[in-house]
Amino acid sequence: MKLSILLTKTCDIMGLYLESGYINFDWIISRKMPFIFVTGGRGTGKTYGAIEYCLRNNKHFMFMRRTAKQTALIKNPQYSPFTPIERDSGISLKIESLSEDMGAVYKAEDTGEGKKTISGLPIGNICALSTVANIRGFDGSDIDILILDEFIKSAQEKSIKDEASAFANVYETINRNREFQGKAPLTAILLSNSNELANDYFMTFGFVNKLLEMRKNNKEVAIMQNRGAMLIDLQKSPISEKKAETALYRLTGKESSISRMALNNEYCADDLSMIKSYNLSGFKPLVNIGEITIYQPKQSGYFYVSKKQDFTALKYEAAGSSKQKFKTMYRGLVTMYYRGNIRFEDYPCKALFEAVFDI
Repeated sequence: MKLSILLTKTCDIMGLYLESGYINFDWIISRKMPFIFVTGGRGTGKTYGAIEYCLRNNKHFMFMRRTAKQTALIKNPQYSPFTPIERDSGISLKIESLSEDMGAVYKAEDTGEGKKTISGLPIGNICALSTVANIRGFDGSDIDILILDEFIKSAQEKSIKDEASAFANVYETINRNREFQGKAPLTAILLSNSNELANDYFMTFGFVNKLLEMRKNNKEVAIMQNRGAMLIDLQKSPISEKKAETALYRLTGKESSISRMALNNEYCADDLSMIKSYNLSGFKPLVNIGEITIYQPKQSGYFYVSKKQDFTALKYEAAGSSKQKFKTMYRGLVTMYYRGNIRFEDYPCKALFEAVFDI
C-alpha cells in the first residue's frame, strides 16, 4: 500500500506512527520546530517519509548526505532513496548532475526504453555536506526543507572536522535573513540510525544527556521550545518489532550489536557502565584538560572525571601542543581507562575524555 495513502491514519494519540507502523512526518512537521532530529532502527520510514512528505506537499528540498561518495550513489537508481518512492507513488523523477557531488531533482516523463525527459524547474537538490559547507554565495531562498540523511557516521566512516559546525554553516547560508522578513525559518530534518550517541551533533548541541534522559523515561519525543529543536528517538517502532522476526535478525540474535542498533535503536558503540556521579568531597583535583577535570581519590577507589573544573590543578587546552603534552604526561590514564579504573560524571565527560586520548 502506498505510504501517502496511509498518512491520514495514525495508530497512537500523539500521531508519531502511522497505522502502517512507519513514522508520520505530517505530525512531526506540524510541531513547527526548525530543527528535527530523528534516530531510529533501519527501515522505519525515516528517509522515505521525509522525501515523500516534500513531494506530496510541493516543498522544495535540499537532500544531503555527509560525503561526496555517498551523494554520488544517489544518482544511481539502484542505490537512490528516490527509487522506492517513484515505484510506490507513480511519480517519475530524474536527477541531473550539476557536479560529481551536487545535482537537481526534477519531475519527469517516461519516454520509453528507460529514458526520461524533465519538465519545469527543479523540485529539489542533492549535495554533499562536505562540499556545500564551504560554499557561501548560493541562493537557497526557494528551499523549504533541508534533509541531512545518515548524519551520524558509522564506525567505518571518516569524521568530518567540526561537522556540526559545517552543518550550521549550510543552514545559515540557506536560511539567510528570511526570519527578519517575517518568514518561517528553514526546517531542517536530520535522520540517522543509532550508531553513536557521542556523535559530533549531539555533543556540539548538548543533546547527549537529554537523549539519555529520554531513554531512562521511555520517552520517544522531546520538544525543546526555547531552542526550536525536536528530538525523536524511535524506541517503540512497530516496524522494528516486525523486522525482529525476519531472517537476518533471527540469524544474528536479538541481543547482538547488529540487532540492538537496527531494531532497538540502541547506541551499541557506547559503553555506559563507567558512568556514575560521585560527591567530590572524596576526591582531589589532578589535572584540567579542556572542559573536564580529572580527580584522584583521596584514599582508594576510582579516578573520576567531572565537568566541575578546579583550577587549583594544572590546566591544559584540549587542542594543539597543549593537548599533546597532556597526553604524554598523563598517558597512564589510558591504561586505567582500559582497566575500568575511571568513572565519569556523565556521558559527555566520557566522550570528551575519549576524544582527548583518541580512544
